[in-house]
Amino acid sequence: MTGSRPGRVWGLVASEAAGRGGRVSAADVCAAAVAAVEVTGAWLSAARGAEAGHLMRVTDEVSEQLAELHLTLGEGPCLEAAASGGPVLASDLAGGESGRRWPVFALAARQAGAAAIFAFPLQIGAIRAGVLGLYRERPGPLAAFQLGDALIFADTATLLLPGAQDQAGATSRHWPAPVASPRTWHCAGPRSTRPAGCSPGSPAPASGMHSCGCAPMLMHVICG
Repeated sequence: MTGSRPGRVWGLVASEAAGRGGRVSAADVCAAAVAAVEVTGAWLSAARGAEAGHLMRVTDEVSEQLAELHLTLGEGPCLEAAASGGPVLASDLAGGESGRRWPVFALAARQAGAAAIFAFPLQIGAIRAGVLGLYRERPGPLAAFQLGDALIFADTATLLLPGAQDQAGATSRHWPAPVASPRTWHCAGPRSTRPAGCSPGSPAPASGMHSCGCAPMLMHVICG
C-alpha cells in the first residue's frame, strides 16, 4: 500500500461523497469509518464543550438509538469523551466497569444492540466541537491499526465541520494533563517515525512531547 495513512483515510471519505454525488463533508466520515475500522455502525454529532449537541449523521437505526440514549440519559462514552477531550473506548458494555460508569446507559445500549462503543472527540485546538461514535454488536477492543484509523477519521471529521478551518487557524492543539489509570497515553506520531520506546501506551514525558515530535493523546480505556 502506498501513500500516507491520512491520505488513505481521506480517499475513503472522498469515495463516500462521490458515491452519493455530493461534496465531501463531515457526514461522509461515518460510512467510511464503519468499513475501515470494522465496526457495525457509526454516528457523528456536533457540540459545544461537554454538551451533547445535535446529530449530524448516522449509518443505521442502532446508531441513531445510541446517539439518542446519550441525549435522554445524560451519560455514556460519547458524553465522557466530549467532556474529557480524549477517546473513550468501552470494549464490553456488559462488563462491570461500564456498568459502574454508566449504569443506565450501558444496559440500554446493550438492549439496543451494541456490545462495545468507541467514542472520539472532535477538537479544533482547545475547542471541543463534537464526537464521532462507533459501535460493535460484539464485545472486544479495537486492534492497534483500527484505533489508529479511527483517530484519523475523527481528525478528518473535525476538519470538515463548518467553520473548522477558520477556528483551527486561530487556536493551538490542547492536550490534557497526565492522570492515573485506567487512562493511558497514546503516541500520535506516525509508526514509521517512532523511536524505540515510543508507542501506544507510552507514558507522557514531562515536556508533554514524545521524542518523535508528537504530543501524546489521552485515552480512557474501559476494559469491562
